[in-house]
Amino acid sequence: MPAQGFRGELRSYQKTGVDFFRSLYAVGVGGVLADEMGLGKTVQALAFLHGLFCATPEEKEGQQKSRDPGIADAETGVVGGKNSGHRKQTKSGGRKSSEMPTLLSPASAPMLVVCPVSAISVWTREARRFCPSLPVTVWHGTGRKQTGLPESGLILTTYALLHRDSKILGSRRYSVIFVDEAQNVRNARTAVARSLRAMDARSVFCLTGTPLENHLVDFWSLMDLSVPGLLGTRQSFLRRFDSNPDRLAYLRKLTAPFLLRRTKDQVIRELPDKTEIESFLPMEKRQAIIYESVREEAVQRLEEAGKEYMMRMLPYLMRLRRIACHPDTGKDNCDPLDSGKFAYLKELLLEIESGDSAALIFSQFTDVLNIAEKMLDSLGFPFFRIDGSTSRAKREKQVDLFQSGERSFFLISLKAGGTALTLHRADRVIHLDPWWNPAAQSQATDRAHRIGQKKRLFVYRLFSKDTVEERVLELQTKKKALFNSLFAEDASATSTISREELIRILQ
Repeated sequence: MPAQGFRGELRSYQKTGVDFFRSLYAVGVGGVLADEMGLGKTVQALAFLHGLFCATPEEKEGQQKSRDPGIADAETGVVGGKNSGHRKQTKSGGRKSSEMPTLLSPASAPMLVVCPVSAISVWTREARRFCPSLPVTVWHGTGRKQTGLPESGLILTTYALLHRDSKILGSRRYSVIFVDEAQNVRNARTAVARSLRAMDARSVFCLTGTPLENHLVDFWSLMDLSVPGLLGTRQSFLRRFDSNPDRLAYLRKLTAPFLLRRTKDQVIRELPDKTEIESFLPMEKRQAIIYESVREEAVQRLEEAGKEYMMRMLPYLMRLRRIACHPDTGKDNCDPLDSGKFAYLKELLLEIESGDSAALIFSQFTDVLNIAEKMLDSLGFPFFRIDGSTSRAKREKQVDLFQSGERSFFLISLKAGGTALTLHRADRVIHLDPWWNPAAQSQATDRAHRIGQKKRLFVYRLFSKDTVEERVLELQTKKKALFNSLFAEDASATSTISREELIRILQ
């Protein structure tokens, strides 16, 4: 049960999530909460943080007596508590092998949440809503250093500031650190990831709906951040697991105590059904001619390319994907209807406007969103838009207005708005183009398919026939197999693109 003063009713699976945090924190380690997007990872974390802050002396004493039952080392199989728990990195990059830290009293050690800048307002709003008695300090903005860090309570900051202000933020020892949208630090070699590993905390918990996006080593990065040493070094992990799919069952067993993942199908039967519609649309004549010309040139360059073939092909693949959306992307005077995909989109928009519906329209290309914007303008349909240039204040205002019914269409850049948004008023989601990464596209869809959704959700995925977009589906299926091989019982597959696969994509 949440601590007294928590203003919210947790579902049974959310209570399990809070218990997951408590049990790992009690023995001085962290873990990964990898619930599917929309299941309330933030509220589960806040319920735990509120309980930690409000713990009575008796509860703290009871936790203090908990000891680490032992964690199996990935290299030796030895079980022991001595090297368990999160450790601050040494200058050489390794971790100190000191004894497990004693349980920190929340009153003497602050709690830290690190998240994308777009999620700062989400955490602030949710903390005020569910645990108003929990002191919250937002370490963000020009005046942050004048305010200083508090001695206790919850501190919210961003990935960028964690690295930029590492001396200040790293001067504290934290009772717990939560890393939200943790897929952003899947590359353990980045400056931000190194800054995180240098922080001193009893436990580090990663929150992500996509613990594995592209490569199996993504998962190693998150687990190593939460339970340092469990999976060995990066090199040994790659040697033992990345090229050996038969060992994934062992990997699941090894990480099971530190990983909790639930899907919507498993825990929320009352969530409205989601219907996905894939439409394969013929290109317009001029569009097809332009596409074929670029494709033939790409095939010729691939035949001439050596070992660096992928670097040579990336610009061509990008051009082909843009042409598959519209032949005139990047031009101001284009006609939206010169694309078969946009001709179909027009019919969808008219249908949505005529009913009691609202739609999210995603693309990874801002110039494709520009064409969609031009079409909406021509139809006289008001809309909102979020892309990389949208300020945080404007973003929040648009989300609130959309949720209140102000307008029926929302144009969203996949990278800028695929996470940290709650837009469950929408019952239509339109993906104008497929992304290489299926997890990112699913995450965008889940902006609408969340707790609070009252209608059946229709998801439209638009593809241009006989183009690289159809081939992308094959790669997406392949990456889903890799993802499921770790988190379900399916067979695995590598996620790299070979020369042969590239040839098939360009066929």
